[in-house]
Amino acid sequence: MGKKNTRKPPPPKKTGLNHQHLIDFYQSPPDDGKLKNGHVLFIYCQNGKSVAKTVRAVCPILPPACTTNANHVRTLGTNYERFKKPSQETERRNFVHFCDRQFNFIQATVASCPLEGVEQPASSSEEHDVQCLLQPNIMSSGKDLAVEGRVDRLHLTVIGGAGKFLCFTVCVQDSWIIHVTDGIDVWKVDLDATSLNAHRELSEVTSYEAYFARFRHAFSIGDVVVTKQAHKLCIDVGTGSTALKYDLYECTASERKGALQRALFWLAEIAATTGKKLTECEDELATLRKQKGTASVSAMMPDLDLQKRSGSQVKIQKQQGHSIVNPSSKKRKVAKGVEFE
Repeated sequence: MGKKNTRKPPPPKKTGLNHQHLIDFYQSPPDDGKLKNGHVLFIYCQNGKSVAKTVRAVCPILPPACTTNANHVRTLGTNYERFKKPSQETERRNFVHFCDRQFNFIQATVASCPLEGVEQPASSSEEHDVQCLLQPNIMSSGKDLAVEGRVDRLHLTVIGGAGKFLCFTVCVQDSWIIHVTDGIDVWKVDLDATSLNAHRELSEVTSYEAYFARFRHAFSIGDVVVTKQAHKLCIDVGTGSTALKYDLYECTASERKGALQRALFWLAEIAATTGKKLTECEDELATLRKQKGTASVSAMMPDLDLQKRSGSQVKIQKQQGHSIVNPSSKKRKVAKGVEFE
């Protein structure tokens, strides 16, 4: 009998550079529960990139009365998948900083996280399983908050020691994004509802209205400072203790093209609209000047016929013994000759 054909098992899959970085630095979560993005991504990869399983695993680690949700974990996983070229120095550097960011959890209102020894209702839907976790506060998306605060389409040119930059804001999907570009490279910070709420609380601002009013005012007066650091760009919107500080990281090649394209067409649209409004204002000003000139001529030439008809001319009364031409002199009496008795 011949030898039995046996299929060799496939070789073990090599661990990627990004995953290896998570294993090396984020395998053990901190005791205080203040996770970083790298800790959550490590749990996400260990659970086969399942959103529901990741939420279940992260929930007990977070500080008391805190939670996360499926959308937040899903967004984190999507951003993780964007780093496809870890061998490139720039992308590798951005990935390291991305993992080192603080994970933004949500303050919970109802605690219903699955506990050991407590029977949980069965469910066949992954999304329904996530809903059985802590229920977060219901909040609008980052885009809705930015549009309501009137900071969704702002732009400003900043000139400083680091060079000349264009700062502009846009809303993409459910996020509010702040971009800074020098015309070649682009840096950005992507703020969804959770990140925006965390930054507002970190800045010690009580309401979104005050938060966006501070941001809008600083942009309107040009009170923005751009600082270039080793692996990121920092901008201070405002000055002093009330300044809003953001850390921006370099975009990937595809993100850079999209951001520059949006900025180019948006600024071209603004220029065209401004030129049209300027032409309309100049036409309106010329019309008002013509109307004003006609009214001035009419005021300078009164209607003489009307005065004649109305009889409004003042009659000069003749005083007895005085001359009309020379009122200060009196008329001489007519000579009567010499009277003889």
